[in-house]
Amino acid sequence: MKFSIIVPFYNVEQYIECCLKSLWLQDFPKEEYEIIAVNDCSPDNTEELIRSLMPEIPNLRIVCNKKNLGLGGARNTGIQSAKGDYILFVDSDDCWLRNDVLTTFDKLIEKYRPTVIRSVRWRNIENKANPSPEAASIGDIKLIVSNSGEYFLSEKFFYNVWTSCYNRKFIIDNQLHFREKVAYEDSDWTTKVLLLSNEIVIINYEFYGYRLNPLSLTNNPSLKTFRDNVESVNILYRFLQDNKIHGIFERGIYRQIKKSVVSFIFISRYYQVSDSLQILKNLSQEVIDSILTNYPVSAKEKGLLLLLKNQRRLLLQTIKYLTRIKRTLAKLSLK
Repeated sequence: MKFSIIVPFYNVEQYIECCLKSLWLQDFPKEEYEIIAVNDCSPDNTEELIRSLMPEIPNLRIVCNKKNLGLGGARNTGIQSAKGDYILFVDSDDCWLRNDVLTTFDKLIEKYRPTVIRSVRWRNIENKANPSPEAASIGDIKLIVSNSGEYFLSEKFFYNVWTSCYNRKFIIDNQLHFREKVAYEDSDWTTKVLLLSNEIVIINYEFYGYRLNPLSLTNNPSLKTFRDNVESVNILYRFLQDNKIHGIFERGIYRQIKKSVVSFIFISRYYQVSDSLQILKNLSQEVIDSILTNYPVSAKEKGLLLLLKNQRRLLLQTIKYLTRIKRTLAKLSLK
């Protein structure tokens, strides 16, 4: 079997049919790929809906976690169950926009034999959209066989795992497991994949539809996701130090760490100052010092980072105060 498509699901009965049908409508031999829906203890009727679709989608099967492990844990379960030579991940509230995705990846695999094929494009789709897959010509796809370090340092790099195709043996041999029961589980995972990959194929191919699900973790700020986000940065920093990574990958990792740390300052506006202070206490001071020492920062970024290091409460109070003013002005403009 050539491909295994792993679809973790939790509380997505509104979107799952669109997702699975977009995978079924591929112009690739059905016996050459499988769709694995991983039930991460979903409390709604998503599993029942999937079972009702199975007669229509015979290469679809369900695997169930005995306890909730989060998106990372569900992906791990899918990897363990997969039979395909290559693995793709699809979030259950998203869908594919092309019906030749597997055909495209298959041709690239036969030609380049890469460890990873990764697209730098995807499309945001509306919450209620039900897009039908459409055909695209592989001749229209811009392709670069790239050193993974160069890609990691580029502006086109993102941590997402769902625009890529991975060699299953490579994942298993290198014990590339996702962290479980956390948000932002893909940051260190994607970093490790790229670090261990010699060459990857980068394609400019808009096949993935990313749904702005109002119920998703990324669209529902919480103290837990904020805490997990901070911990993901600490993990990346420890990974950098423990493995003595230098050169292009070191610069790439510092670039990602800097972007995340600066974002924490603005994420804090969603929470009470006391809560943000408590969470940001977990951010290693060495992380901030290393960014200032080892990676180019703008004058604005340097000022924010120095305030985060030395005047954290004042900085967070200022951000909160400015946010309140902005919201008040917005309300007044509507009257």
